[in-house]
Amino acid sequence: MKKIVSILLLTLLAIASFGFILNVAGADGEVEQTWARMHGRISQWGSTPVFGMTNVLVREINTNGTSSQWAMVHAIWSQSPREINCTTPPTENFTYTFYAAKLTNTTLIAFNYSGYALHISGYWDVNEVTMAYYVNENGELISFSCTIVPVVTDAEGNMNVAGDWSTFEINITDIDVLSGVVLMHMIGHMEIVIGDMNGNQRLGIEDLVHVAKAYGSMPGFGNYNFEMDFNFDYQIDIGDLSTIGASIKA
Repeated sequence: MKKIVSILLLTLLAIASFGFILNVAGADGEVEQTWARMHGRISQWGSTPVFGMTNVLVREINTNGTSSQWAMVHAIWSQSPREINCTTPPTENFTYTFYAAKLTNTTLIAFNYSGYALHISGYWDVNEVTMAYYVNENGELISFSCTIVPVVTDAEGNMNVAGDWSTFEINITDIDVLSGVVLMHMIGHMEIVIGDMNGNQRLGIEDLVHVAKAYGSMPGFGNYNFEMDFNFDYQIDIGDLSTIGASIKA
């Protein structure tokens, strides 16, 4: 595994050396932008205790009086006693079931809305996901399969964060309310970069290495870190490494 990760790192660094993403905003006009990022722990699903996480990234841009909004919200939770991030090697084959919610279309983003620090509404997909893991006697992964069953599709819903950025709720039509506590949040007028794992507002080699160490992990197996699953496909893979590698600047 270490050899594979090393090869991937070298490949992605080579890609990064040929180019980078350049963002120029407001070159010909007045631009105001607000960015917010939040990471939270889901602890309740209706009246059922669960273990889960949510990631939120939002952006509001006003260019010469014309406003645009964008949001990315992912949530993952499970009723299983086995945690989503489980680094203890398994002793036998096992299955792990969890739920995943994704905001697919945003209709409103509002700060300081009706007593909430942040309000996001739109349409959501929720899936029930079952991973079957097959391991050898050393607990190393041999193969796996993934079964996805839609729970709701394009369902109306919203996310509300308490006024002091301490708690949140996710309300999606036809499923119980998800609730939990805010672990981290940041808000400002500078771009918040996807893949910035150490919070220095830029992508660097250290971010790439951080994600590479979790390469191959999945919910319930290995050191799966929900924040690193940028494309939200339930595994830390080449796509997540490429997100950083193709945009790295130093």
